[in-house]
Amino acid sequence: MSDRIIPPQVYDDLLGKPWRETSCYALAVEVYNRLGLPIERDPARLLAAAAWSPVEWSDLRAGDLILCAEKTPGVVDHVAVYIGDRRILHSHETHGVIVSRLGAYERAGFVTRAVRPKSPDALGVERSRDGVTVVSVPDAFNPGERTVAVVALGEGSTVADYAPAWANLAIGAEGRIEDWSRHVEVGEAIAFTRAPDATAAALAVFMEQIAVAFALMVAGTALMSQLMPGTPPEEQATPTWNLAGLRNTAVVGIPQPVVYGSHRVGGNIISAFQKIDAEGRAVLWMLVLLSRGPIQSIGGITEATDGLAGNAIPDGIQIDGNPASSYDAEVSIRLGDRTQDAIDGFRDNTTAIGYDVLLDDGAPFVHVTSQAIDAADVQISFPSGLYDLDNGVPTYWFADFRYRYRQQGSTTWSAYSATIRFDASRISPTLRQFTINLPSTAVYEIEVERTTPWPEANSDRESKSILIAVNEITRDSLSYPSKALLGVKILGTDQVSGSLPTITADVEGRKVWVWDGVSETSPNFGSAPVYTTNPAWNLLDLLLSQEYGMGRGGRLTLDNIDLGSFDDWADYCDEVPEVGAGKRAELGLVVDEV
Repeated sequence: MSDRIIPPQVYDDLLGKPWRETSCYALAVEVYNRLGLPIERDPARLLAAAAWSPVEWSDLRAGDLILCAEKTPGVVDHVAVYIGDRRILHSHETHGVIVSRLGAYERAGFVTRAVRPKSPDALGVERSRDGVTVVSVPDAFNPGERTVAVVALGEGSTVADYAPAWANLAIGAEGRIEDWSRHVEVGEAIAFTRAPDATAAALAVFMEQIAVAFALMVAGTALMSQLMPGTPPEEQATPTWNLAGLRNTAVVGIPQPVVYGSHRVGGNIISAFQKIDAEGRAVLWMLVLLSRGPIQSIGGITEATDGLAGNAIPDGIQIDGNPASSYDAEVSIRLGDRTQDAIDGFRDNTTAIGYDVLLDDGAPFVHVTSQAIDAADVQISFPSGLYDLDNGVPTYWFADFRYRYRQQGSTTWSAYSATIRFDASRISPTLRQFTINLPSTAVYEIEVERTTPWPEANSDRESKSILIAVNEITRDSLSYPSKALLGVKILGTDQVSGSLPTITADVEGRKVWVWDGVSETSPNFGSAPVYTTNPAWNLLDLLLSQEYGMGRGGRLTLDNIDLGSFDDWADYCDEVPEVGAGKRAELGLVVDEV
């Protein structure tokens, strides 16, 4: 297939066909057939790891499949074919087969990820869980030529210990690694490459975007947001400034925001998925990246905090424009310290795979995992309730299930699980969930079977059961160092239903170094960065940043800065020209586009 466009003559005759005749997946099968590459006709196997590889957004090619979650957050329910030139071919329930702009679906947060059929030369990097994964790319302009090795972690090992002699650029999950003397942790993945000295600084910007995409791919999280597709040009919309108002965003490859001074922020969604609690209620879990850290506060909270609920949630944290304290919600905060702890519930990688499959006795359903996993949540809906009517009064009734599994490629199933019984006396829809803990990290086939009959022989009883999702879980301890995070759990109620809510927070931003205004030979910036709204010191931090500023690759250093002029500017900004007038200038800035 072309990596530029799929020519219109391949699909012209399909345009306008109604969805009922050509579903989104049937369309993908037809297009692939016309391109001479037949694919699996069973959509349940679409994400089988044996057949498909995840695609980094920077490597998107015509013919890749774009997986979308239009109805339920994190649950893939729509497939489109990327035809090149930032356009997708897909079958819409209302409009039939159409061509749409990919940007509209990205802004809406519908796009979760892209996949490509595996080929003999397919390249993939899977992070080691026991050692250090070292990716060596001798030619930075030809990243396809690379080697991958898993190396044992030595006591006290540093980044430099793993670097090839020719390497001059190291990339980790946080972006470019400046300090090669820092210690390496088990499970890290580090990419080494060599760029010509003249281009190393410029290349670092490009390489960080690849690194971020790689880190998100390894994490296996589903990224999404809540907005319907917009019509403004892509350059008019950013997470913070948008004609539709402040929003969350989840476009793969978008810059990680950094907040200077004070600002209300929507931020980037790292992860969003649904779990079902013991009472059969849906709970939405969302993890939002607000800023690169370290920062001063989120909603006025100045330290890492877990489990805020009710009136303990500050008014500076909002859900759909209302105080989060007015929702049945729980909030956790991380301020972007390098050594911060993971937030419980978001330590693991969770990928939601959606279904709408009737579970009947004698007709087991097999889910093939899309990746190597350690556990799975199986979510079942009883859409008509679960009850036995006794003189018109709903009383106790039940449905039994069991499961078994095997690693993909094996012919031997595990023994069946003990019976899993769900019971209730409810005539309204109810949800249930059970978790399967697997013996090792691998790609699995999981068979779920109902063992009690349906339809019920007694018309007073109801227990119709639908498999609605499988959450694929890879155990980890993701803390997202140097990233300021807001973790939110929201109970599904009338307040929160349908699309994802918008999560926003008042943020006092990045801590920066402030010169004492005296020392010159060895400028004294104190013992630690501090929070300030002064434009001068925030701009100095932005300029000198080795992560995203001109400090990358040594293009700009303190040797190029007239600190005296910056100090004069800072003093001018801090002046109060008249009583009650406030300072001459303060800064509130979110940098979230390039």
